[in-house]
Amino acid sequence: TTTTTTETTIPRLIHMTWASKNFEGVSDEIKDAVSSWTEKNSQHKVKMWDDCEVHDFVKAEFPKFYDFFLDLAPVERTDLFRYLVLLRYGGTYTDIDTVCLKPIDEWDETGEAKLIIGLEANFPSVEFARRIGAPRQIQFCQWTLSSSPGHPILKSVSERIMLKGSGSKHKDDQNDEVMETSGPGVWTDQITEFLLSKDQTPKDVVDGKLVDDVLFLDIQAFGNTQLHSGSLPWNSTINVGHAFVHHLFMGSWRNKKRDWDLTKCLTSQV
Repeated sequence: TTTTTTETTIPRLIHMTWASKNFEGVSDEIKDAVSSWTEKNSQHKVKMWDDCEVHDFVKAEFPKFYDFFLDLAPVERTDLFRYLVLLRYGGTYTDIDTVCLKPIDEWDETGEAKLIIGLEANFPSVEFARRIGAPRQIQFCQWTLSSSPGHPILKSVSERIMLKGSGSKHKDDQNDEVMETSGPGVWTDQITEFLLSKDQTPKDVVDGKLVDDVLFLDIQAFGNTQLHSGSLPWNSTINVGHAFVHHLFMGSWRNKKRDWDLTKCLTSQV
């Protein structure tokens, strides 16, 4: 008998977010990347959330996070949103600077996953990771996530972020500490805690593995084209079929292209 509240399948729903529906300030390359998700996943519904919709969603669906959300730096809001929207609705969240290379329906060959996680990086050493400013040696990806609604790991990481109380400390999006407070650092810590509870470590899943209902993908799936982690270029002939998503690393959170001006948002109309 299971006590989990997760559903048995991952909904055919893709979540992305940007400041406005008209993609103001977004390059043609990013627009093409966004289009790739529709082109590769014709059976999926794509939901593009603008700033006010994200604001209203958090206020209506997760009121206990609302005041905390308002106090977050812009990139931290986007980080928290991805966990909360999948917790509530399930589906696949992906940043707009990602290209879909393989249909989502083909990601889980086991047919048992309720959470799909890719490897972001597997650096040669802890020292190497620190030298380039990465939070962890083995790091799990959060630019693309796929989940059933209600997954306990998403609930735990959301609460973990709030417990860190990061919002009042990190108002500068260019501060790499956001990787610790809401990004891959805290996400990797949450995944590591889950793995340890199953007598596993991050090293045990770097080649891909199903642990309970969590499917771990290898570096080629989401983290391709990163030589420091031994991954192959996304378009390598050897990598055909193994690369699921290509991240363009546009870093809108660093160059402040999205300012999250919530004064323009109306009261919740969900």
